[in-house]
Amino acid sequence: MRAEDKRRFRQDGADSHDIGGRLMAARQRMGVGIIGAGNISSQYLKAMRDFPVLDIRGSADMRPEVAAKKATEFGVKSATVEALLADPSVDIIVNLTIPRAHVEVGLKAIAAGKHIYGEKPLGVSFADGKKLIAAASKKGVRVGSAPDTFLGGGHQTARAVIDSGKLGRKALVVISDGGDNVSQIKLDDVVKRADLSGASFYGIGIYDPEDGEADPKTLRNLANRTGGESFFPERLADVRSLCERIALTMRNQYTVSYSPPSVDTRPTYHRIEVKVKDPKKRKLTVRTRTGYYTMPAPPLE
Repeated sequence: MRAEDKRRFRQDGADSHDIGGRLMAARQRMGVGIIGAGNISSQYLKAMRDFPVLDIRGSADMRPEVAAKKATEFGVKSATVEALLADPSVDIIVNLTIPRAHVEVGLKAIAAGKHIYGEKPLGVSFADGKKLIAAASKKGVRVGSAPDTFLGGGHQTARAVIDSGKLGRKALVVISDGGDNVSQIKLDDVVKRADLSGASFYGIGIYDPEDGEADPKTLRNLANRTGGESFFPERLADVRSLCERIALTMRNQYTVSYSPPSVDTRPTYHRIEVKVKDPKKRKLTVRTRTGYYTMPAPPLE
């Protein structure tokens, strides 16, 4: 907020901490500083163009050359973290750093009197998240956070639809960095639920190599264990063609089934291996589940 705007709002008797309300009431633009110039920052910089109320005052990163490249690409100013925090024209800090740095950067922004909006999670622990909220409350600034994604609410809803049996051939396609910071269930539980529902998992991994929280191994693991595939494109433009490839794969799949010689009396995991021999001696790639779960049949009445 500019100095003349602050003087005018003080004369109006507005709450000195309610910067957002004052700016919207006066139809002023809100200064935004972005800290973290990884892959996700491109999405934010593109989206912010559609919000006239936002004025991007600069982009910063612990790697100055990365921040400079991103600033040039989107026509904004490159700055240091310290410069953004000290800039009086910056009202909001958008925190796009890696999760383990969220609280550290957020606390610095709050101490500088900035509102913060960060990528998920608020902190890597519940205690860290509470520390951030408490500091913001004491300083009189606001905190916002992006919603969870991988294995979060949206994907659990999709799984619920799969579990309902309303679909025929079923697959879960997830576009993610593979990092999981909100789930209360384990990888084996997800595989078990996918097996019981008959769904295959397809993962498209897009992540910043510098992001220590990214987990491409999880995407590969889920895909391999459920008979799906995982992909790691270098360009966002390739995502659509990969989705088309997944759809084509599903349309050309074969289903192999058999009846086990006995019925399990308790939930049991059975490992399987499918081998295919080609008469023409071509090298074939077979994607199948590594096993399946069985559930005891309900007693007959």
